[in-house]
Amino acid sequence: MSNKEELNINVIIGGMRIPLRIRRQDEEIYRNAEKIVKAFLKDYREKYSRRPNEELLTLTAYKTAVLLAKHDFNADASNRNLDIESLNERLDKLLKSN
Repeated sequence: MSNKEELNINVIIGGMRIPLRIRRQDEEIYRNAEKIVKAFLKDYREKYSRRPNEELLTLTAYKTAVLLAKHDFNADASNRNLDIESLNERLDKLLKSN
């Protein structure tokens, strides 16, 4: 990656500054991810105000992983549906040609 393609950014999560070097075109993704994590963390802080920060961050990480797993599962299901539709179309063509 050339320096023109790279960008140094800082994200702050749970009071911790995290310096990152990313691809310039990925900046919006990283900024949006920061907003999502901050929103989850804020929700957990409001619900569990007496819990330590590490526990809240763990809950936030787990919730994020669950959402990613759901997304992957749904994407896989969607791909399976497309495969089934494609197979059905081929089968229809074969049946009609006979």
